Amino acid sequence: MSAGNTSLCEGWVDGCCTEDFDCVGNLICLGEVNWSPKTNFCECSLWYGWWGDDCTLWGPTSYFLLFAILIETSILTNLLYYVGFTVHQIYRKQKYITHHGKITLLFGTLAAYFLLQWRIMELINVSAPQDHTYRAGTGDGLSQNGDAKMQKLTRGTRISVVLLGFFVVLATFNLPLLWLEKAESRTVESWYPRMRTLQAIYMVSSLVVIATGRVEIIAGISLVILAVIGITIAIFRHKYYENMREHHLSFYINGTLASLVLESVFTLIYSIYFGIGWKKYNAKNELSSFVVFNEGMIFSIILTLVWVFKTCKLSIVSAPGFKCHRGETKFGITSHQMPSYFKDFENEL
Repeated sequence: MSAGNTSLCEGWVDGCCTEDFDCVGNLICLGEVNWSPKTNFCECSLWYGWWGDDCTLWGPTSYFLLFAILIETSILTNLLYYVGFTVHQIYRKQKYITHHGKITLLFGTLAAYFLLQWRIMELINVSAPQDHTYRAGTGDGLSQNGDAKMQKLTRGTRISVVLLGFFVVLATFNLPLLWLEKAESRTVESWYPRMRTLQAIYMVSSLVVIATGRVEIIAGISLVILAVIGITIAIFRHKYYENMREHHLSFYINGTLASLVLESVFTLIYSIYFGIGWKKYNAKNELSSFVVFNEGMIFSIILTLVWVFKTCKLSIVSAPGFKCHRGETKFGITSHQMPSYFKDFENEL
């Protein structure tokens, strides 16, 4: 049956459909699955876990998504409040933040904002099963034939995901520069071009993905980038471990590495599951392990952002004597911005 036919599948009939719009209402078309003897039949969206004759009732996956999203939005809201409070304290108490600290804080804040935006849109999506009727190029498993049914906000969530990944990677690449600054190391300038080169490579690859519309491969690219970041920080940790431990920074480095390892594990499992066709193994009346892995990725990203913001706080008052960037004073500002009493204090150092 083609999408142009006037008679639509009512659902759960073997051999009834070839694409989502062969199915009535918000049902989607599934091919071969391990949990049903049927093939090419109409079913409720497995991503959101709805069930019932009209796919408007909530199942285990729906409630899990709701619970996870509420926790995520709560944590992210508190993180953004923490950032706002920190920035307010910087200006109220006339403290200063280094150049690398400013950039990292900006990247981390944007990442947290787009992640929060994504989760709010997903909360709206899971709460509106009747809206699973919008036409999109690919389905929620990206394995549909022809056009697929999606939620109204799906295009917006995909943009948020791309921008989230973009900024969280840029923020994480900046962390070694902040650690070196805090440790008063003169090698910060030698690491600067390395970090910027890696950031440029990631930016170009992301732009290519966006331009080609292949958002579905973003998880694979993210896995490669995570490996690069993890290896870079591991090398950094090995090379500067004694210096970092002396300045009590090993806690931040080990915490960041742990969050990246956790993120890599969830992303790897997610990518493998995605590649073999996750819908084959996730019945609608069971909690979707694929969705669980997706939420695991999100929680690990939030954990990484926590370490980003904790590290940024270290750069609010710069240690005297570090090599400054692009004409800044030791405290991360230009001389004309510095109050006279602060100039005198710096000259005494």
